[in-house]
Amino acid sequence: AAGAATGAAPAPEGLTGSVDLAGASLSQRGWRVDHGVAPLREHLAAVLLMLGRWDVRREILLDPTCGAGTIPIEAALMGRAAPLWQEPRRPACQRLPAFHDAAGDRGPLFADARPVVIGNDQDLAALIMAKQNATAAGLSVAQGPVWRRGDFAALRSFREATNGEAVLVLPASGDPEEFKDWAAAFGEFGAKRIIITKFDATRRIGAALGAAYAAKLALAQFSQSPFISEGLLDATPEFLARRLLAGRPARLN
Repeated sequence: AAGAATGAAPAPEGLTGSVDLAGASLSQRGWRVDHGVAPLREHLAAVLLMLGRWDVRREILLDPTCGAGTIPIEAALMGRAAPLWQEPRRPACQRLPAFHDAAGDRGPLFADARPVVIGNDQDLAALIMAKQNATAAGLSVAQGPVWRRGDFAALRSFREATNGEAVLVLPASGDPEEFKDWAAAFGEFGAKRIIITKFDATRRIGAALGAAYAAKLALAQFSQSPFISEGLLDATPEFLARRLLAGRPARLN
């Protein structure tokens, strides 16, 4: 009767208990001591490396504008198959005896691996943050990325020596002048092609197209968000015409 009068729900027949197995967001590895203006989340950096099909056994990884080092650090950790989280950020479940006994305090699976990872940036303060983050991630000078201070365009000789191809990747919408600056910088670096992402998710697609035209970059491929995992679409004249005629964001099959 009291329950009906107060509007309280009937008493449950049982009690359910739950344990927070994470303790905090699993995207936070625990090694980030400091970051720049627009930091990339650690797990997203790992996803980019996987989508890029980086082969740690055969390929050099170069981040020309590395900032506080998120991508190079994740690459170095991935190449050694190191544990995802650093103390004190390890998931809460690992403090439970059953989980701890099963997982143990394991180090990197390939502890002797030496991935060739280079982080470059013109901002000295950013490179200092990157080195501090790499140390917090448990990467020594020999194990971690090589940090280099220099202008982005000056890395062209490195690209030529490795016989690699630079491809600019930009979202469809953004600041037109900033995009033109990026396109020009990549053009000086030797880029000939551009990939435009989120092509179906914005009404204004002129920023990326204008940057490609200004820098004389060929349209290589488009991605349609949030379906980037399904791959990239060839930038054919027919597809571009259909997108322009659609007049509004839409996924084109």
